[in-house]
Amino acid sequence: MIEKLTLEQFQQIKSQLSQLIQQYDDYYDTHKNDDNYDDELLEQRLAEQYLSIQNRLLNYDLSDIPYSEWSDMAIFSDESHEADFSKTNANIDFKLVKYDGTNANFRGCNIRNLNSISSSYSPEQFDENTIKDNPNEFLSFSFNANFKSNYYTINLKLIDFIGLTDNELEELKKKNIISHFNDYIWLYYDDDEDYNYSISCQSYLVDFIISKYGQEEFLSLIKKHSDVLLHIAELEDIRTFNKFLKEGKDLESAFSKAVKQYFLNY
Repeated sequence: MIEKLTLEQFQQIKSQLSQLIQQYDDYYDTHKNDDNYDDELLEQRLAEQYLSIQNRLLNYDLSDIPYSEWSDMAIFSDESHEADFSKTNANIDFKLVKYDGTNANFRGCNIRNLNSISSSYSPEQFDENTIKDNPNEFLSFSFNANFKSNYYTINLKLIDFIGLTDNELEELKKKNIISHFNDYIWLYYDDDEDYNYSISCQSYLVDFIISKYGQEEFLSLIKKHSDVLLHIAELEDIRTFNKFLKEGKDLESAFSKAVKQYFLNY
Protein backbone atom coordinates (compact mmCIF):
# COMPACT_ATOMS: atom_id res chain seq x y z
CA MET A 1 0.00 0.00 0.00
CA ILE A 2 1.43 3.37 -1.00
CA GLU A 3 1.44 6.42 1.23
CA LYS A 4 -1.50 8.82 1.03
CA LEU A 5 -0.70 12.42 0.26
CA THR A 6 -2.34 15.02 2.48
CA LEU A 7 -4.05 18.05 1.01
CA GLU A 8 -1.38 20.32 2.48
CA GLN A 9 1.41 18.26 0.90
CA PHE A 10 -0.37 18.29 -2.44
CA GLN A 11 -0.78 22.06 -2.35
CA GLN A 12 2.93 22.45 -1.65
CA ILE A 13 3.84 20.33 -4.68
CA LYS A 14 1.31 22.14 -6.85
CA SER A 15 2.85 25.44 -5.77
CA GLN A 16 6.33 24.21 -6.70
CA LEU A 17 5.14 23.24 -10.18
CA SER A 18 3.38 26.55 -10.65
CA GLN A 19 6.49 28.46 -9.59
CA LEU A 20 8.60 26.57 -12.13
CA ILE A 21 6.30 27.63 -14.95
CA GLN A 22 6.26 31.21 -13.70
CA GLN A 23 10.06 31.26 -13.53
CA TYR A 24 10.25 30.08 -17.12
CA ASP A 25 7.76 32.74 -18.26
CA ASP A 26 9.64 35.48 -16.41
CA TYR A 27 13.01 34.40 -17.77
CA TYR A 28 11.59 34.23 -21.30
CA ASP A 29 10.14 37.74 -21.07
CA THR A 30 13.44 39.11 -19.80
CA HIS A 31 15.88 37.32 -22.10
CA LYS A 32 13.96 36.39 -25.28
CA ASN A 33 15.76 39.08 -27.30
CA ASP A 34 19.25 38.23 -26.02
CA ASP A 35 21.70 37.07 -28.69
CA ASN A 36 22.66 33.95 -26.77
CA TYR A 37 19.15 33.05 -25.59
CA ASP A 38 18.36 29.37 -26.19
CA ASP A 39 14.66 28.71 -25.72
CA GLU A 40 14.97 25.01 -26.51
CA LEU A 41 17.59 24.53 -23.80
CA LEU A 42 15.49 26.44 -21.28
CA GLU A 43 12.40 24.38 -22.09
CA GLN A 44 14.42 21.20 -21.67
CA ARG A 45 15.61 22.27 -18.22
CA LEU A 46 12.06 23.25 -17.24
CA ALA A 47 10.71 19.91 -18.45
CA GLU A 48 13.33 17.94 -16.53
CA GLN A 49 12.59 19.79 -13.29
CA TYR A 50 8.82 19.68 -13.79
CA LEU A 51 8.71 15.99 -14.64
CA SER A 52 10.94 15.16 -11.68
CA ILE A 53 8.47 16.77 -9.28
CA GLN A 54 5.47 15.38 -11.15
CA ASN A 55 6.88 11.84 -10.95
CA ARG A 56 7.37 12.26 -7.21
CA LEU A 57 3.71 13.27 -6.91
CA LEU A 58 2.59 10.18 -8.82
CA ASN A 59 4.19 7.88 -6.27
CA TYR A 60 1.49 8.76 -3.72
CA ASP A 61 -2.10 7.74 -3.20
CA LEU A 62 -4.00 10.90 -4.24
CA SER A 63 -7.50 9.71 -3.47
CA ASP A 64 -7.97 12.30 -0.69
CA ILE A 65 -7.27 15.21 -3.05
CA PRO A 66 -10.58 16.71 -4.29
CA TYR A 67 -11.17 17.33 -8.00
CA SER A 68 -11.18 21.08 -7.41
CA GLU A 69 -7.61 21.09 -6.08
CA TRP A 70 -6.31 20.10 -9.54
CA SER A 71 -7.68 23.29 -11.08
CA ASP A 72 -5.18 24.92 -13.51
CA MET A 73 -2.54 22.31 -12.74
CA ALA A 74 -0.53 21.17 -15.75
CA ILE A 75 0.12 17.49 -16.44
CA PHE A 76 2.94 16.82 -18.90
CA SER A 77 4.00 13.72 -20.79
CA ASP A 78 5.77 12.82 -24.00
CA GLU A 79 7.08 9.73 -25.76
CA SER A 80 9.95 9.43 -23.30
CA HIS A 81 8.10 10.38 -20.12
CA GLU A 82 4.86 8.68 -19.08
CA ALA A 83 2.53 10.38 -16.65
CA ASP A 84 1.51 7.20 -14.84
CA PHE A 85 -1.48 7.80 -12.56
CA SER A 86 -2.38 4.11 -12.30
CA LYS A 87 -1.36 3.81 -8.62
CA THR A 88 -2.73 7.15 -7.45
CA ASN A 89 -6.54 6.73 -7.41
CA ALA A 90 -6.55 10.41 -8.37
CA ASN A 91 -9.70 12.49 -8.93
CA ILE A 92 -9.12 14.02 -12.37
CA ASP A 93 -11.49 16.52 -13.97
CA PHE A 94 -10.37 17.39 -17.51
CA LYS A 95 -12.26 20.66 -17.32
CA LEU A 96 -9.91 21.72 -14.54
CA VAL A 97 -6.50 20.18 -15.25
CA LYS A 98 -4.32 21.22 -18.17
CA TYR A 99 -3.24 17.95 -19.73
CA ASP A 100 -0.62 18.33 -22.45
CA GLY A 101 0.83 15.10 -23.72
CA THR A 102 0.44 11.80 -25.52
CA ASN A 103 1.74 9.31 -22.97
CA ALA A 104 -0.32 8.98 -19.82
CA ASN A 105 -1.99 6.19 -17.86
CA PHE A 106 -5.20 7.20 -16.08
CA ARG A 107 -6.31 3.69 -15.21
CA GLY A 108 -7.73 3.48 -11.71
CA CYS A 109 -8.45 7.21 -11.59
CA ASN A 110 -11.85 8.78 -11.02
CA ILE A 111 -12.43 10.69 -14.25
CA ARG A 112 -14.77 13.60 -14.91
CA ASN A 113 -15.45 15.55 -18.13
CA LEU A 114 -13.37 13.37 -20.39
CA ASN A 115 -15.04 15.15 -23.30
CA SER A 116 -13.02 18.25 -22.34
CA ILE A 117 -9.65 16.58 -22.85
CA SER A 118 -7.61 18.76 -25.20
CA SER A 119 -4.84 16.31 -26.05
CA SER A 120 -4.77 13.05 -27.95
CA TYR A 121 -5.79 9.94 -26.02
CA SER A 122 -6.61 6.26 -26.49
CA PRO A 123 -8.76 3.61 -24.78
CA GLU A 124 -5.60 1.96 -23.44
CA GLN A 125 -5.07 4.93 -21.13
CA PHE A 126 -8.33 4.38 -19.22
CA ASP A 127 -9.95 1.52 -17.32
CA GLU A 128 -13.18 -0.24 -18.25
CA ASN A 129 -15.28 1.83 -15.85
CA THR A 130 -14.17 5.11 -17.43
CA ILE A 131 -14.82 3.79 -20.93
CA LYS A 132 -18.24 2.51 -19.87
CA ASP A 133 -19.11 5.86 -18.29
CA ASN A 134 -18.00 7.79 -21.39
CA PRO A 135 -19.32 5.82 -24.38
CA ASN A 136 -19.43 8.88 -26.64
CA GLU A 137 -15.69 9.43 -26.28
CA PHE A 138 -14.66 5.98 -27.51
CA LEU A 139 -15.18 4.04 -30.73
CA SER A 140 -16.49 0.51 -31.06
CA PHE A 141 -14.23 -2.24 -32.38
CA SER A 142 -15.86 -2.14 -35.81
CA PHE A 143 -13.82 0.85 -37.05
CA ASN A 144 -10.59 0.16 -38.91
CA ALA A 145 -7.24 0.84 -37.28
CA ASN A 146 -6.49 3.92 -39.38
CA PHE A 147 -9.77 5.64 -38.51
CA LYS A 148 -9.35 4.89 -34.81
CA SER A 149 -5.77 6.15 -34.83
CA ASN A 150 -6.72 9.44 -36.53
CA TYR A 151 -9.76 9.85 -34.28
CA TYR A 152 -7.85 9.49 -31.01
CA THR A 153 -4.83 11.52 -32.15
CA ILE A 154 -7.11 14.38 -33.28
CA ASN A 155 -6.03 13.97 -36.88
CA LEU A 156 -9.23 13.01 -38.72
CA LYS A 157 -9.47 13.82 -42.41
CA LEU A 158 -12.50 13.89 -44.66
CA ILE A 159 -11.24 10.91 -46.61
CA ASP A 160 -11.33 8.80 -43.41
CA PHE A 161 -15.14 8.83 -43.55
CA ILE A 162 -15.35 7.44 -47.08
CA GLY A 163 -16.32 3.78 -47.02
CA LEU A 164 -17.62 3.67 -43.46
CA THR A 165 -20.54 1.32 -42.94
CA ASP A 166 -24.06 2.48 -42.13
CA ASN A 167 -23.63 1.25 -38.56
CA GLU A 168 -20.38 3.16 -38.16
CA LEU A 169 -21.91 6.37 -39.53
CA GLU A 170 -24.83 5.88 -37.16
CA GLU A 171 -22.47 5.49 -34.21
CA LEU A 172 -20.64 8.69 -35.13
CA LYS A 173 -23.84 10.70 -34.77
CA LYS A 174 -23.26 10.55 -31.01
CA LYS A 175 -19.65 11.76 -31.21
CA ASN A 176 -18.27 15.30 -31.31
CA ILE A 177 -16.68 14.79 -34.72
CA ILE A 178 -15.23 18.23 -35.33
CA SER A 179 -13.12 18.08 -32.16
CA HIS A 180 -11.19 15.15 -33.67
CA PHE A 181 -10.08 17.03 -36.80
CA ASN A 182 -6.63 18.57 -36.99
CA ASP A 183 -7.13 22.33 -37.16
CA TYR A 184 -3.67 23.12 -38.47
CA ILE A 185 -3.04 21.32 -41.75
CA TRP A 186 -3.47 23.98 -44.41
CA LEU A 187 -4.25 27.66 -44.20
CA TYR A 188 -7.72 28.64 -45.37
CA TYR A 189 -8.21 31.99 -47.05
CA ASP A 190 -11.41 34.00 -47.38
CA ASP A 191 -12.73 35.92 -50.40
CA ASP A 192 -10.14 38.64 -49.83
CA GLU A 193 -7.34 36.05 -49.75
CA ASP A 194 -6.54 36.88 -46.16
CA TYR A 195 -4.06 34.28 -44.93
CA ASN A 196 -4.64 35.02 -41.24
CA TYR A 197 -6.87 31.96 -40.83
CA SER A 198 -5.03 29.05 -39.20
CA ILE A 199 -7.81 26.49 -39.54
CA SER A 200 -7.44 23.56 -41.90
CA CYS A 201 -9.60 23.40 -44.99
CA GLN A 202 -11.05 20.10 -43.90
CA SER A 203 -11.95 21.39 -40.44
CA TYR A 204 -13.49 24.47 -42.01
CA LEU A 205 -15.65 22.41 -44.37
CA VAL A 206 -16.84 20.02 -41.66
CA ASP A 207 -17.41 22.78 -39.12
CA PHE A 208 -19.33 24.86 -41.66
CA ILE A 209 -21.65 21.97 -42.53
CA ILE A 210 -22.20 20.84 -38.93
CA SER A 211 -22.73 24.35 -37.55
CA LYS A 212 -25.23 25.25 -40.29
CA TYR A 213 -27.05 21.96 -40.80
CA GLY A 214 -26.13 19.59 -37.97
CA GLN A 215 -23.92 16.55 -37.59
CA GLU A 216 -26.52 14.08 -38.86
CA GLU A 217 -26.79 16.00 -42.12
CA PHE A 218 -23.02 15.92 -42.50
CA LEU A 219 -22.92 12.14 -42.05
CA SER A 220 -25.83 11.73 -44.46
CA LEU A 221 -23.89 13.80 -46.99
CA ILE A 222 -20.89 11.50 -46.58
CA LYS A 223 -23.07 8.51 -47.34
CA LYS A 224 -24.86 10.06 -50.32
CA HIS A 225 -21.98 11.88 -52.01
CA SER A 226 -18.94 9.85 -50.97
CA ASP A 227 -17.71 9.63 -54.59
CA VAL A 228 -17.64 13.41 -55.02
CA LEU A 229 -16.04 14.03 -51.63
CA LEU A 230 -13.46 11.32 -52.28
CA HIS A 231 -12.56 12.94 -55.60
CA ILE A 232 -12.08 16.37 -54.03
CA ALA A 233 -10.18 14.96 -51.05
CA GLU A 234 -7.83 12.96 -53.27
CA LEU A 235 -7.07 16.10 -55.27
CA GLU A 236 -6.26 17.84 -51.99
CA ASP A 237 -8.32 20.73 -53.29
CA ILE A 238 -10.81 21.23 -50.46
CA ARG A 239 -9.62 24.80 -50.07
CA THR A 240 -10.91 25.66 -53.54
CA PHE A 241 -14.17 23.81 -52.97
CA ASN A 242 -14.77 25.74 -49.74
CA LYS A 243 -14.89 28.99 -51.73
CA PHE A 244 -18.04 27.81 -53.49
CA LEU A 245 -19.90 26.32 -50.53
CA LYS A 246 -22.35 28.91 -49.25
CA GLU A 247 -25.24 28.55 -46.85
CA GLY A 248 -28.51 27.62 -48.60
CA LYS A 249 -32.01 26.57 -47.68
CA ASP A 250 -30.75 23.02 -47.07
CA LEU A 251 -27.43 21.16 -47.24
CA GLU A 252 -28.30 19.14 -50.34
CA SER A 253 -29.00 22.20 -52.48
CA ALA A 254 -26.03 24.15 -51.09
CA PHE A 255 -23.65 21.25 -51.66
CA SER A 256 -24.99 20.50 -55.16
CA LYS A 257 -24.58 24.14 -56.14
CA ALA A 258 -21.02 24.21 -54.83
CA VAL A 259 -20.14 20.99 -56.68
CA LYS A 260 -21.51 22.39 -59.94
CA GLN A 261 -19.56 25.64 -59.61
CA TYR A 262 -16.40 23.81 -58.59
CA PHE A 263 -16.37 21.50 -61.61
CA LEU A 264 -17.35 24.29 -64.00
CA ASN A 265 -14.41 26.40 -62.88
CA TYR A 266 -11.80 23.71 -62.28
